[in-house]
Amino acid sequence: MSKYLLSAALLALSLSLLSCSGGKDNPKPVGPTFIPVTGIALDRTTITLAVNTDSIKETLVATVQPSNATNKRVTWATSNADVVSIANGIVTAIASGTATITATTLDGEKAATCAVTVEGPDVYVGVENYGLVKNGILQKGYGKGVLCYFLHGDDIYVGGYEGSTISNGITFWNAEDSVATIWKNGDIYWQDPTYRTIGSLGITASNDMYVSGRHGDGSLLLKNGVSMSFPSDSLHPYPDSFSVFGNDVFVKIWVHPPPWFSDCNVAYRFLKNGSWMDNMYYLNIWDTEVFVSNNDVYLMNMGSVYKNGVLLHNLEVPKEVAAAGFDLSSVPHVSGQLFVSGNDIYYAANKKTGSGLTGEIYAYLWKNGILQYHLISESSYPDGNPDNTSFTSMAVHGSDVYLSGSPNYVNSGMTQPKVLLWKNGKPILKYSFSNANIAPIFYYARFVYVK
Repeated sequence: MSKYLLSAALLALSLSLLSCSGGKDNPKPVGPTFIPVTGIALDRTTITLAVNTDSIKETLVATVQPSNATNKRVTWATSNADVVSIANGIVTAIASGTATITATTLDGEKAATCAVTVEGPDVYVGVENYGLVKNGILQKGYGKGVLCYFLHGDDIYVGGYEGSTISNGITFWNAEDSVATIWKNGDIYWQDPTYRTIGSLGITASNDMYVSGRHGDGSLLLKNGVSMSFPSDSLHPYPDSFSVFGNDVFVKIWVHPPPWFSDCNVAYRFLKNGSWMDNMYYLNIWDTEVFVSNNDVYLMNMGSVYKNGVLLHNLEVPKEVAAAGFDLSSVPHVSGQLFVSGNDIYYAANKKTGSGLTGEIYAYLWKNGILQYHLISESSYPDGNPDNTSFTSMAVHGSDVYLSGSPNYVNSGMTQPKVLLWKNGKPILKYSFSNANIAPIFYYARFVYVK
């Protein structure tokens, strides 16, 4: 019996071995050989980018070893998403600072790094009805009603409002619904429903906060939340605007004009720390811009620039750079801004042709009274004439001049679908807005600052 069992076992073993070998006519199928990853390298170990320039992006190339590795897939990561982003090897600058880009293989988790330096400066634009934009990116934490700012140490204070309404197809703050708001570094710092909007703000070296708040048809200047009073000979019990320099507070206020201003019912005058400044009367309250630097008050009024009441420059646009068919040297300024940097005085102004909403606006920049250039929008006209472009705010950083505004002047509904940022007269950023589900929105670049 055991003899038969032994023979059966030997037969089964033989058949099993024959099956495993596949036999002469049925060889064993052989699968692909897995080749593991042994390393990874990047084509560069350091790169330098710059925000608001043509050097905002670079592409890193990862090489996996060996070249015939089975799984050559790589993941990318950034150590600081606030400074640079990374996608498929493309590094994009977001803000000034440093970061490390890491490429890691899925097989074996082999890694290679690249140190990234992003050069500034960072440029911020406050766009009403949109929010605070930094280097082209909308910042979190701020509302849409941004109107003004103040830098105090390392902190950024932004003033404006929360809440708005749509009137005649245009979105603005509403005297009944909006709430005056100040944000500090992206968080709400102060709110007071007594006031509807913040027109300007400033903080002294001794940390006193001044705020101009609007209530109904009037404005009040607050110092640390308490309303301030003004001399009895002022025309209105509220300021038009103010500036802070160190511990000094300069207030621009409406007054009854002196006798020699017989053709004007109202003028501007300036207070410094509550006392009137001598020889500081100005006409045309709608065309006055002020900048305070080193305790000097610079002012533009009706196309003329003054320092502490003394005329410095009369600004004109030469005919040879005027738009075809227009002599802009005879067209009044409709708005402008001053900026003083060191010993240089910059003045940007819009000049308008026609009346009401039927004309065109052209923007120009002067330095120390000499015309530098006109602004162009996305392309110049073939004939070299100035583009129909208007600016709304200005900042100077070193030798660079930044202007923000609109690349065109839209006559119907005053809807501005684009906001541009110019550097030294050339557009470097464009923000486009559209929302077909709501009434047209008035987008307005209220301020620009560089840090």
